[in-house]
Amino acid sequence: MSALMVLQHVEHVSAKLSRRANIIAVLATIYCLYALHTTGTTAMMWGGIITFAGWGVYGLISNNLNSREAPAKKIPVLPAAPNGAPPLPAAPMPETLASL
Repeated sequence: MSALMVLQHVEHVSAKLSRRANIIAVLATIYCLYALHTTGTTAMMWGGIITFAGWGVYGLISNNLNSREAPAKKIPVLPAAPNGAPPLPAAPMPETLASL
């Protein structure tokens, strides 16, 4: 949630949309904290144990997973611009929040 306002500023999100998203984010955070509180200590403890065990198992097998991945595709590069600018990758630009 701390990055939400920074992302909104970078993406030039309107004040109305930004305010609505911030209010929803605060309400969602309050609900999540309430849900965590009401689950009780036993559920929280077992959830933490299972999460840490999963991280440990992933750490043990992550090298095997990486070796099975397909080789990365090479992104084609366009020729240099006439004004001497460096070449750009020929990948499409990602959509921004402002264009949505």
